[in-house]
Amino acid sequence: MEYSYTGHARKRMNERKILEQDVQRVISKGMKWFAKAEGEAGRWHAKMEGIEVVFERDSKEALIVTVYWEGE
Repeated sequence: MEYSYTGHARKRMNERKILEQDVQRVISKGMKWFAKAEGEAGRWHAKMEGIEVVFERDSKEALIVTVYWEGE
């Protein structure tokens, strides 16, 4: 799977010292669920090792929207 990152996601990762490898591991091995607010298309979430990743995906690519520590 290819991974790309929004500017916002990169900023959040830099602020929190979270590496691309960490994000990719959370997406591939962490607990995942789909969340949708009313009137929105919805996004995937993945959580593991205290890191939560919000992303959009298709069969070939994951677009990382934001990254944060669990509970933030």
